[in-house]
Amino acid sequence: MKRKKIGALALAVFLSAATVLGGCEKKPETTGTDVHVLSPASDDAQQQEDAQADKPGQAADADNVTDNTEAGGGDTAAAADAKAADAQDSPAADDAAETSTGRKDGERFEDVIILEGVEEPVKYEHMVNNALGFEMDFDYESLTRISGSDSERLVSIYDNADAPENYLELTCSSDDAETAAAAISAELSKTYDVNRESYPLDNAGSCIRLDASAEVGGQVMPKQLQMVYVIPAPDGCRIVTAHYSIEAAEGFGHRFAYMVNTLKVTGERQIKDAAAGL
Repeated sequence: MKRKKIGALALAVFLSAATVLGGCEKKPETTGTDVHVLSPASDDAQQQEDAQADKPGQAADADNVTDNTEAGGGDTAAAADAKAADAQDSPAADDAAETSTGRKDGERFEDVIILEGVEEPVKYEHMVNNALGFEMDFDYESLTRISGSDSERLVSIYDNADAPENYLELTCSSDDAETAAAAISAELSKTYDVNRESYPLDNAGSCIRLDASAEVGGQVMPKQLQMVYVIPAPDGCRIVTAHYSIEAAEGFGHRFAYMVNTLKVTGERQIKDAAAGL
């Protein structure tokens, strides 16, 4: 009887242990979709891997920024150096030290004037005469420059230089502009009907202009015309006389007027009046 009870008790213990073990081995049911659940430790590891993957790109970007900044700085410095060099080498920078208008004697350039209502390109040469204390531009394709000790002449290339019809002459006087203009007007009045007026020049200011374009009495037009500009200066005056034939009044007459408008008194002349014998 005891043996039967012990056997029954053993059987019961065995069945209970089997039930417990069977429950521990039972797996949950799954569906067709895979689900990945990351633990906090796995999440941190993944973030560290992503950060490491991004670092090369960030480093490259930083290098690019550095390179661009250095390159940009280099370009800026190079541009500044080039600009400074250009400014030092430019004719204007050098010429400004030579003349008040910023051009050297003999420097050539192009401009446009109006002749008979039409624009005409002109090739100018800058003329500087420190002995007479002036500078001016002249049309070097139409005129020849003849420099004397006490004067400048610009003679038509078509004329005989010893007896020209169309030319511009510049001299100077120690007399003030009013006194010189009165003397010149008196002399011209022997042949011409002289018209006197105050006339503005772009670079020399107001001057006295004497227009000798009609003979005395005004009945006949003279063959040769004169236009005289008496320009005040610190040491007296500068006298510019345009000589031209009546046929050339619309040509050389206007060309001379444009040229005189560029004249500038640069200071006291370095010579005395030729008439004074000094």
